[in-house]
Amino acid sequence: MRNEATMLKESLKEELSRLKKKSGINANFEVLWIPKTDSAKEGEVIGNKIYIYSTNFTDALETLRHEFFDAMICSATTPYLELINVLLSVISEKAYQKKEEIVESLVRMMRHSNPVFADAFSEKDLATV
Repeated sequence: MRNEATMLKESLKEELSRLKKKSGINANFEVLWIPKTDSAKEGEVIGNKIYIYSTNFTDALETLRHEFFDAMICSATTPYLELINVLLSVISEKAYQKKEEIVESLVRMMRHSNPVFADAFSEKDLATV
């Protein structure tokens, strides 16, 4: 006879199959039940794996459902996040280049002008000022 943990893991796999079928979303997910009493999370999705950390089966089922639906919703917003990240990268690079141009311009400008305190310290020993 199979042990209880194996049966519970199989039940979670069956629930994942039901979720896929009912939702019409045939995502390539795998569920892994790794009960942890010291985890701050009940579950999480990493890649195509749904990790369930809940310690009892009833909570594990709820966590599986939560993580499945959360992953589906997040997948719908992923293209927008990717677009935003690309735009931020381009804007950041342009802002950096502009800042560097300004800094170099200021350095060149200062190179061709008298020092700000030239008159005040020209004849004095700077160590005594």
